[in-house]
Amino acid sequence: EMQIARFLPFLQEVCNFVLRINAVIKNTVEQLAYLYHPKQKLYISTYKNVSMDYLLDRLSQTLTILVTLDIIVRENEELKDAWENYKKMIGYMRTTPDSMGFQPDELNDFQHQIMQLEVTILTSKMYSNCIHQKFGVFSKVPSHLSNQYDQILKQNQVKEEAIKMSKAMIQQMRVVSANRALFEEIDRYLKYIQRRLKSELKGKEIHHRHCVVDLFSLYGLANKIFTHSAAQDKSFYKSVWSVQHDIPLVHLTGRAVWYLADFMREHIPYSGKTLDPPYHKIDSSRRLYL
Repeated sequence: EMQIARFLPFLQEVCNFVLRINAVIKNTVEQLAYLYHPKQKLYISTYKNVSMDYLLDRLSQTLTILVTLDIIVRENEELKDAWENYKKMIGYMRTTPDSMGFQPDELNDFQHQIMQLEVTILTSKMYSNCIHQKFGVFSKVPSHLSNQYDQILKQNQVKEEAIKMSKAMIQQMRVVSANRALFEEIDRYLKYIQRRLKSELKGKEIHHRHCVVDLFSLYGLANKIFTHSAAQDKSFYKSVWSVQHDIPLVHLTGRAVWYLADFMREHIPYSGKTLDPPYHKIDSSRRLYL
């Protein structure tokens, strides 16, 4: 319990960091959806011929940070056991708050903080929570519409009408999952990285193998966002699935090891029937690799 108590400030920093990453990922995807939209004049005149490889590379690396944190927490059994014991201690504190030097209101706030840490970090779902965000759903009027929004308010119109008008103006860009142009740009980049990876496996590898995790992290994000608007490319899926013949796992840091098959089964389920290698031969292929 004392170790977790000393560890709480660091966990809070990690929690703030993860929430910030989620916000950055969401904002980046929504801005890309605005730039890469078939009905945007700027897209037709400029961005239709612009590739965002650098940005997508950084986006994939940022997602890999969440994947790495998930694995670190998931593999740390000592942390899980200590966390459960710490929560039990908080339960005891609720029965006798005065003896522990806590006021009931303070204890409620503290429990809320503990629950946020658990949901954000200790469940090992940081990557999953990020890609399951509601991309394109704005909690406030976008900055590029703020001036018009202020003018509407000055005309003594109610706030609901102003928000309704703003949402109507951005209806095309807010539905990220229906953005075909953005889907095609991300799909082009994923296939480019997949071809580069295949080429390097036949010759000399010049990129760190963390790039493999970057590829699948971005693939998982794209697969989640465009699940309902684009059919799964089974040919591409089989191609990246077969990478595990050469790279079934990637060492990230310390005891954290990323397994290609486990990641795809959890975050990018296959809609077809046959894969090479098949599920039942994955463990044997890993042992052979090791």
